[in-house]
Amino acid sequence: MAQKFLSKALTLFTAISHDVLDSAIDANAVPVVRQYIRDLEELEMDMVDEAAEANAAAAQSEQEIRSLTTAQAGHLAAAEQFVNDKLTENDDDAQAHALEAVRIGDLIESQKEGAATLRQVADKYSEVQKGIAGKKAALTVKLRQLTITASNVKANERAIDKLDELQGVLDATTGNGVDNVGSRLDAQAAASRAKLDARLNRVSSATPLDPNAGRAAALLASLRKGAQPAAK
Repeated sequence: MAQKFLSKALTLFTAISHDVLDSAIDANAVPVVRQYIRDLEELEMDMVDEAAEANAAAAQSEQEIRSLTTAQAGHLAAAEQFVNDKLTENDDDAQAHALEAVRIGDLIESQKEGAATLRQVADKYSEVQKGIAGKKAALTVKLRQLTITASNVKANERAIDKLDELQGVLDATTGNGVDNVGSRLDAQAAASRAKLDARLNRVSSATPLDPNAGRAAALLASLRKGAQPAAK
């Protein structure tokens, strides 16, 4: 179990610590960083749990060592007591206690080796966990930077779209578009005026004059001069 988790932790941590992550970030940006952070958080919790479990197992093994050491001391004391009595009939008992003390000593050495290994594993878990925590913190800062950058890019793209739209409106209301419309309207106005003048002239030439119009005009001229013309 310890080897499995350490292998998983070291593999991911090594990958994240090198250019593999940088190339992934360049390719996929924010989503990739978020996923790496989630992976790191999950792995960090695994490391914390495994370190706690290894430390607990080491503590239990160390407790067993203390118990075995106490038992071994008892057997050694008993064997020594039988030896000190110098009674031949006690040799078998002394031998039995001595043999048990030796067996317990072997168990103690095995337990010490196991406890030391468990402590090493727990320390390695803690070391990897701290490295993961540091990398996660750095990636969290990187994620914030990328998020801001992505937001700025979107804002810039929206601004570009709006400016392009505005430019299109300006192009439609200035330059050849409006000038062509104005030229066409001026031409239509001139043509309409010419038609109107032609119609007015045609109507004027077609209207018959009153035969007495000349005499009425002469009368008005005399009146303006104060003369008293005789009516004819």
